[in-house]
Amino acid sequence: MNFSTKTRAAAIAAAALAMSLASGVAKADAIAQSILNVTNFTILAGNGAAGGGGSLLGLTDIQATTTSDTFASLAGFGTQNGPALSCRGACGAYNPGVAIPAPTGPSATYSGSSSTQTGNALIGGANALTDNTVSLHPDGDGTAQGNVNLNALFSVGVNTANTKLQLAFDSNAFLRSYLSEVSPGATATSAFSWTVTLTDDDNNEVFSWTPDGFMASGGAIAGGTEYADSFKLVDSTSKLSTGNTEKTRSGHFEVETNGLEVGTYTLSIRHSSQADAFLRVPEPASLALVGLALVGMGSISRRRKIS
Repeated sequence: MNFSTKTRAAAIAAAALAMSLASGVAKADAIAQSILNVTNFTILAGNGAAGGGGSLLGLTDIQATTTSDTFASLAGFGTQNGPALSCRGACGAYNPGVAIPAPTGPSATYSGSSSTQTGNALIGGANALTDNTVSLHPDGDGTAQGNVNLNALFSVGVNTANTKLQLAFDSNAFLRSYLSEVSPGATATSAFSWTVTLTDDDNNEVFSWTPDGFMASGGAIAGGTEYADSFKLVDSTSKLSTGNTEKTRSGHFEVETNGLEVGTYTLSIRHSSQADAFLRVPEPASLALVGLALVGMGSISRRRKIS
């Protein structure tokens, strides 16, 4: 086989590969979804036992402030920030708080972030829900990112020495990362986090808790006692290759601080979730043109030799 024949053969092989990619790579898609839902969150004076809080007689000047912010970004559509809902792309397909079941793939391209809060932690219980969903079903280049942060601050005055605070709530959570027909560098990542701290007038931290699914484990709690810790509230999933990874969790959480001195304390709760996906898909038409160009190069080389 001479050089020209080799060149033409290589061109035809490369063309076949390009044409094959043109027919298949455009089907690539990705999903990253994170849902963290906290319900029936209550703050009471502790009674030294699980299953029920004491009265609020030792607490005064109880005030609560909640803030939330959402962020969504999608290539070709820009970014959006909002207190409760942000979405870019095909937002009609975005259904906040509803888990996308496996093995369902995306049918639209969008990045959506949602944050909602209802109720009162001091009267009847509070609820907080964050959802991030990034769905990529592109016919070209696509990147998306969604992030949600929910912050709640409670100012609590303690007027009786050795008063304890009891926190209790239920939670359900969902994480999913999915990639299909992966293109180079594709990623899908989802994560959530929930943590609480208590600081005194001098900004000294006297209590902290990050539930990890294990009772009284090292590092999960300081300055208090755990009564219920159903699952890890700092978690994530990711995919770098074709496939689906998901986690569904639910359960009860309950904790009590150690006895507090008389004074004013700030209870800070950080509830956050995020989803990120990246996908770059060469356009089928471009790949086909590359294939045709390679075939043409091989043909020209052959004609030159014949002439």
